[in-house]
Amino acid sequence: MNLVIFLEQYEMGGVDTHLINLLRGWPASNDFFFILVNKDHNGLGRLEEELSKRENIRIIPYSPFSYAFIQGYLNRRPITRFFKFFSWILFPVFFFYSVYSVIRILKRIECDGILADNGNYPGGQGVLASIVASSILGIPKRILLTHHCAMKPSLFRSTVEQLIDELVTRSATDLVAVSLATRKSMVDNRGFDTEKTPIRVIYNGVLDEGPSDFPVVPLRQKFQLEGKLLVGIVGRVERYKGHEDLIAGLGAVPRPQRDQLCLLVIGSGHEEEVQRLKRMAAFYDILAQVVFTGFVAGSSGNIIKQLDLLTVMTKDFEGFGLTLGEAMINNVPVLATMVGAIPEFLTTEAGRLIPPESPFETTRALLDFVQNQEAWQKRAEKGKELIKNFGADRMGREFRALFSCV
Repeated sequence: MNLVIFLEQYEMGGVDTHLINLLRGWPASNDFFFILVNKDHNGLGRLEEELSKRENIRIIPYSPFSYAFIQGYLNRRPITRFFKFFSWILFPVFFFYSVYSVIRILKRIECDGILADNGNYPGGQGVLASIVASSILGIPKRILLTHHCAMKPSLFRSTVEQLIDELVTRSATDLVAVSLATRKSMVDNRGFDTEKTPIRVIYNGVLDEGPSDFPVVPLRQKFQLEGKLLVGIVGRVERYKGHEDLIAGLGAVPRPQRDQLCLLVIGSGHEEEVQRLKRMAAFYDILAQVVFTGFVAGSSGNIIKQLDLLTVMTKDFEGFGLTLGEAMINNVPVLATMVGAIPEFLTTEAGRLIPPESPFETTRALLDFVQNQEAWQKRAEKGKELIKNFGADRMGREFRALFSCV
């Protein structure tokens, strides 16, 4: 089969990791993939590094002119931010122009199916447009994949968004969510009728990477952390990720135990948020124990396996939590909040689960980690066995079977 994967992302993250894992776990080596990804996606370099050497994959950067692209353009230019509020009036125009643009691209590609790989829903307008465009062109299989929480329709665009939802669901042959929590958000927040349009759940697949083909940054040596227990939080530095709760929790750990820990904030983000977190760390007098690494090159799995504890502190919703899965497959203990899909694959026997936005519970967990490392490691061993049920090979087989059922 010749298959197209359509991507419109602007920040590198779990959607990119999911795609890499999906293609590595794909069961049919004679299938060919065209990956269409917007040129201004800052994860494009990683995708090219990880995938472009494979003979059955061709990465095609494209220039989107979607609503998300226009919003980002206006945000980056203060003088035009005034127009952002009024740009919603042209929302349907941008959508149907995106459909037209995608049709022009897909006409040059002979394909049997398309996977529209979305973040949240509605997410990238170009991704939704690719489903409609491929339906117009008569492409047999049209799968829309949603990774994160479906958002409620905006106040000004609700009617138009509902019409586009209807058009997209009629155009797609299959809807897929990465978890029951994501599926539920599509029903609750967007009103998807699962009797008319079933939403299948195909869980993310986690890859046991083994030795890295690329240089691995040695975190302990680079940041001079020998003798410390490394607690890491990996991903974009954004407020909903709960970095502040982790810093507040660490600040309340009694000093004898706290001095054994070092918190690594791994990932890039807006400078304003990074500076706010540094001020918090200074307030708690732990600035010397919190290292903001910025972006670290290399696969997230090979970064995570250097940690003694991986934390996921998301405040509201987590579509799956691939970093948790990567920690579990690498036998790294995990601490996570009970949000979204996390309890679907992480049990209390395999890791520590706490309520979101609870620095007090975070403090208790970190203190227990220092004092009872053997017990945490036993949980990690159970976690490794548990996460094997969520392998990349299983995910690849499920998607391949979906494409085969025309």
